[in-house]
Amino acid sequence: MPEILPLKDAKDRAGVRSLTACALCGGPRHALPTLGPPSILSDGRIDSRPLRKASCLSCGSSSHAASTVQQVVRASYDRSYDLGIAQDPSAETRGSAYGSAILAALGSDMPKSVLDVGCGSGSLLNSLARHLPGGRLVGVEAATQLAAAASRRGLTIIESFAEDLPLPSKPFDLVCSVNVIEHTHDPAKFLWSLSRQATEDGYVAVVCPRADRPNLELVFQDHIFGLTHQALLRLGQDVGLTLIRYSPTPEEDGDFQLCLFSRKSNGAIQPSLTVDPSSMHRNRVAYLREWQKLDNFLMSQIDGNPLPCFGAGEVAALMRAYAPRAWSYVAELLVDDPATAWRLDRSARVYKRPDAPSPLLIAVHPSRQRMVANRVEGDDYRAICWPDTLGR
Repeated sequence: MPEILPLKDAKDRAGVRSLTACALCGGPRHALPTLGPPSILSDGRIDSRPLRKASCLSCGSSSHAASTVQQVVRASYDRSYDLGIAQDPSAETRGSAYGSAILAALGSDMPKSVLDVGCGSGSLLNSLARHLPGGRLVGVEAATQLAAAASRRGLTIIESFAEDLPLPSKPFDLVCSVNVIEHTHDPAKFLWSLSRQATEDGYVAVVCPRADRPNLELVFQDHIFGLTHQALLRLGQDVGLTLIRYSPTPEEDGDFQLCLFSRKSNGAIQPSLTVDPSSMHRNRVAYLREWQKLDNFLMSQIDGNPLPCFGAGEVAALMRAYAPRAWSYVAELLVDDPATAWRLDRSARVYKRPDAPSPLLIAVHPSRQRMVANRVEGDDYRAICWPDTLGR
């Protein structure tokens, strides 16, 4: 994989390391604590590079601390990328939730044609098809394995990156994209690419991770940007889109946000940041420092013998990357349904009560670890949880 291109550093009047200007708004950026090497991609693959990000003190967004050329970003989505196929059986549930949220934001103005850019294996399109019988539904997916999986479901799929799409002969009433814009080399160009696929009075719906508070989405190498409400509004304005609806998704669906843009100019809403960018930066610094301590913390709880781990998904993959010493003691992964297990370098089997009291490392979302601990401790396990400071 080509090297990332380093940017020149400068120091502000307070002597804090400030990187070159934010690519989204031109504001000053401050470096965040480094994780790794290695780091992790969002489909669980290990990346040999360290995770180096920075915060903008103007729009509040996070981004890679060094610029990346487009070929580097696109290289992540080669034939080995399979997020949403074997590793994510819950994608159907999330696709249904996102579909309902997008249609609710549209209100009574139901589309007759939809383009889903970055459609994965087709869960969102599948959900929209149930709500829009007879509608023209098309998916765009750059990752070969995902495009093939969506095609096998009988969906109409174009294998392409959004920026490479030609102008459509028949534009779409609704162009949507779920959890893609944060992966892009140039979010403004990506949003413009969505806009040009829509009718003159059409809509563009974007779902992406929230960036106003630090969460797991911050620690993935292929998340090039973490976009705040303010940055998304500005990006829309830059490409001729008006932000008319904004809402965080329900807590049970994770730390995500929905933006509905219109190609018309009426009905604009204004940004309302609940935390200022400087506070966002401080919170990210504290959060990433807790990640830096995770391996030592878990090692202090492990008695030096191999032990099982409850969980075989995203969080277990994160532990494998950022707590490698603790991971080396994991003998096997316990799950309620082995079909949900990611392809990690450990075998997964159905969870059951131990023959004798035993330690058990917990690797589910930090916000749910205490609940899981209460369950397994009733089965004679001694639960080893992550610090509460990583609860998001």
